[in-house]
Amino acid sequence: VADHEVIGYPQRSFFMDLFESHKSWGVYFEDFPTSLVLDDTRIFLERFHMMKDFLDHAKKGTLPEFSFLEPRWFDEGPWEASTQHPDHAISAG
Repeated sequence: VADHEVIGYPQRSFFMDLFESHKSWGVYFEDFPTSLVLDDTRIFLERFHMMKDFLDHAKKGTLPEFSFLEPRWFDEGPWEASTQHPDHAISAG
């Protein structure tokens, strides 16, 4: 495992820009939130939610101003990846 995967990439992210602009934001993910490889996102763990929460928050009208949706990255059991990256089909995305 590379050091940056453990301690995080040090580059400033747009998530920090949103925070400093007083905009609400959240990350919704299926299996692994890759946004956590960014060092400055790790101080906002309460803003990371499972994808099932996205639908619940949408129904309740409680979505943040910016929602970042992360696909399912891996085929796991009966669940197919929903990423559009090779070697997965774009139709699943």
